[in-house]
Amino acid sequence: MNILTIAGTDPSGGAGIQADLQVMRDCGCHGLSVVSALVWQNTSGVLGWQATAPEVLEAQLLAVFEDIPVHAVKIGMLGTPENVQVVQRTLAGKSIPIVLDPVLASGDGLVPLASDLLDELRVLAALCTLVTPNLPEAEHLLGSHLPVRDLAGALAGRLESSILLKVGHLGGTDDLVDILATRADNVCALAPHPRIADDVRGTGCQLSTAIACRLALGDDLLAAVEWSRSYLSRIFDRRQNIGRGRPVIVRT
Repeated sequence: MNILTIAGTDPSGGAGIQADLQVMRDCGCHGLSVVSALVWQNTSGVLGWQATAPEVLEAQLLAVFEDIPVHAVKIGMLGTPENVQVVQRTLAGKSIPIVLDPVLASGDGLVPLASDLLDELRVLAALCTLVTPNLPEAEHLLGSHLPVRDLAGALAGRLESSILLKVGHLGGTDDLVDILATRADNVCALAPHPRIADDVRGTGCQLSTAIACRLALGDDLLAAVEWSRSYLSRIFDRRQNIGRGRPVIVRT
């Protein structure tokens, strides 16, 4: 299966396109990649970024789709409203699984990784099989603060897409119980997974990519999500400190 990631770069290999391609290999899929932003970052944080020009982003997408069958798409950092619009136009009408990880800031929350593009992301989300926000991203997309189950259901209704709400930003619990909402009135708590002490980089990128792979391989949505959450829990054992900052998941 050919899986396309549309995302930003990470020179340290812990997140973004570089991590996505490693997940695709783990899942037995072939990785295709389109660069939506150049990010200069390392394990200690994001130092800066520049969005790909919309016409360059579009040219990359057209080069892939005119030649290669794409079986699923994962979307990460897009950076600007114009780039969201390019992706929306390109993917409109395509009957393939699309997973949107709505990257709005660096993993530590300190560096914005998007211009004002919430309205455009809401339009793009309606094309997607699944949107995978963390709690701050979900609150930004909805524009309000709610308890997690209510937040997931309200966002599914607002975006007209299924929502996997990642609850890692919630403190005070030993287990992570993410929330899956396929409609505003169809919300379920997923199996608990143990919280790890380390703040590992790139986990959102890798989870959304794994889900896209499993959907392309034929899993239904719940099976794809649960397989990918278990996969992420397993590969936490591969985490290492390769620099002076947060650990990353490495493949050897």
